Amino acid sequence: MARSACIAVADFPLAALVRANPALAGAPLALSHTLAPHSELTLVSPEARKSGVYPGMTIAQARSIIPALALAHRSEAAEVSAMDALADAAESLSPIVEPDGGGRAWLDLAGRGRIYRSEEEIASGLAARCVRIGLDRGA
Repeated sequence: MARSACIAVADFPLAALVRANPALAGAPLALSHTLAPHSELTLVSPEARKSGVYPGMTIAQARSIIPALALAHRSEAAEVSAMDALADAAESLSPIVEPDGGGRAWLDLAGRGRIYRSEEEIASGLAARCVRIGLDRGA
């Protein structure tokens, strides 16, 4: 029976932006298409969510809850770089990897049973690789 695994980074556009800008780590952060006060938030960091800010709120609504909310646009360059790093991390575990560009990569685990004793050990190895490359947001 063929075995496969998937690395999936939660809120990938946010994780990629934080990876590219480490000063944003731990800060309440949200992404929006524009920075106009009436623009809706598309993604919100866990730190902002804990304070009651959610996707779909306007920037003005979110700023009334968190005045220091960091706002940004999606960064294609940060996402490409993060996806390349994710694919490299996956390839360090399996020679057959299929990245999708959206924060996920599938790995063929055929033959990995000789190296790893369990699926938990494989998952732990994948998670550790994500931490090392700065993509530890739910990988």
